[in-house]
Amino acid sequence: MRSTLDHNQPLSDTSAFRVAVMGQQGDATTRDQTKLQDFGIAPSLKFGIGTPTEITLTGLLQHNRDMPDYGVPALNGAPVNVNPKTAYGFTDDRTISDIGALGALVEHRLTPTSSIRNQTQYNNVTTDARETAPHAVGILSTTGAFLPFATGSIAAPAAATSTLPLSQLWVEQQSHDRVIHDTSLFNLTEFNTKFETGSVKHNFLAGVELGHDTYDNQAYYRNGSCNGSALNPAGGTSGYVACTPLLDPPQTSSPANAPSVAGNDATASANTVAAYFNDTLELGPHFKLVGGLRQDRYSANIGNAIPSATAAASLSQVVDFTSVRAGGIWQPTEAQSYYLSYSTSFDPSLEQLVSTTGSAEPLPPARNKAYEAGGKWDLNGGNLSLSAAAFQITQDNARSQNPDGTYTATGTVRVNGARAGVAGRVTNKLQIFGGYTRLNATIVNGIAAGTNGMVPANTPKDSASLWATYAVTPQWEVGAGATYSSSRFANNTDLVQVGSYMRWDGMIAYHQPKYDIRLNVYNLFDTSYYDALIPSDGGRSVPGLGRSAMVSVAYRF
Repeated sequence: MRSTLDHNQPLSDTSAFRVAVMGQQGDATTRDQTKLQDFGIAPSLKFGIGTPTEITLTGLLQHNRDMPDYGVPALNGAPVNVNPKTAYGFTDDRTISDIGALGALVEHRLTPTSSIRNQTQYNNVTTDARETAPHAVGILSTTGAFLPFATGSIAAPAAATSTLPLSQLWVEQQSHDRVIHDTSLFNLTEFNTKFETGSVKHNFLAGVELGHDTYDNQAYYRNGSCNGSALNPAGGTSGYVACTPLLDPPQTSSPANAPSVAGNDATASANTVAAYFNDTLELGPHFKLVGGLRQDRYSANIGNAIPSATAAASLSQVVDFTSVRAGGIWQPTEAQSYYLSYSTSFDPSLEQLVSTTGSAEPLPPARNKAYEAGGKWDLNGGNLSLSAAAFQITQDNARSQNPDGTYTATGTVRVNGARAGVAGRVTNKLQIFGGYTRLNATIVNGIAAGTNGMVPANTPKDSASLWATYAVTPQWEVGAGATYSSSRFANNTDLVQVGSYMRWDGMIAYHQPKYDIRLNVYNLFDTSYYDALIPSDGGRSVPGLGRSAMVSVAYRF
């Protein structure tokens, strides 16, 4: 059950107050162990509406208590064939998040063609997580001890294989417990102006961004046993809690003989300083050029209270990077336009403010280049739009997640692709929204063992969606649509694969001037599919939503 309230209240001719409230409770999906209980409030206050200076103050307080879902393990190169509702956590698993945010936006109009704005945002997030994941599949020895199937090396984990009946297999469960406190403070100042140089019209903006992040991650682990046999070596902190049958894991709380113990405390801080500009040049009624430049300086420091082979005592990283953006737009008529674009960006390895490698030095920043060409066509008097594009994205120094949670540089990932879309009204009663994407993704020059020439994890070759609604009468509306994805791999070594799927959804709505009533039915044919793929632990897959329905009522005061 989910309820929302959105109220707007004018305070004067130039000021207004708005508050949005949300609360929800129940099952997040049709799987076991996915209950949630969330609520939040987001007020905002705006002054100077319609005057040269407008000030907007915003806030957010939100509390989430959710149950994590680490999916099902892999066996014989695919997700293990169990009931889609099967979950391998404990009933007292939870992820509690408390979020507080404050924002201030000041916009000042200097002239009819120039303005300046300053935006400040502060976020404070605390996460208290007690989470359990299926770590390995195996069998029990004659003494009842858990014996995992071979998992290969950290760089190239092997897929678990077995010809035994599933009823004879067991799953080792691993704790992923932590308390994280994350704060960030960012300020952005941006100047925008329009001017002309001869016959060329300019829309120019420039800005400066300053940011500071802090991070503290206190890890905990629960070391337990399987049928009385210890799962962890003496003095170890692996956090293997228990073992459970693969086919029918009981819904129980975490074992009392596996108490939560404090482990490593990872701390970090980072600073961002960036300056940028962008100019759109209108060369005539049909041609535009776009160019921009951004200079970033990112510096981060991390520390670990308990250093290990995968957690350095301290690491620091300073990255200076210049991003560029360039493109051209041709609009021969108001109903059609074509464009070319080129852009670069970067992704520092310490951006998550944690150690991403067990080496003495942080991994180099990932560097991205993107080329794209496309067009858009408006039909039916502008009520219906068609779009298409072809692109190539290359990432150097790409990273791949290892089973132990660290990362290894995998070399270069290249994606060649194309997409097409449709959106708008076909008739006064029929609306359609859809898209198709084709991706040819490959890891080239792979550094990590077993990744060279492979398809990156969670990258389907084909994906598509289509949604249509039809107004039977002014009051009654029906809708239906499908989502498709071709097969995907759960890790960069392509050892675990999930199949393709097509999911159908439907909708019936009743509209009145003061209220709307809507019935949505998801996964009409109860198709089995996998929503999320997780590379760790040899490749885990989270089953998607089964057949379910939701009734919603919207009332306008």
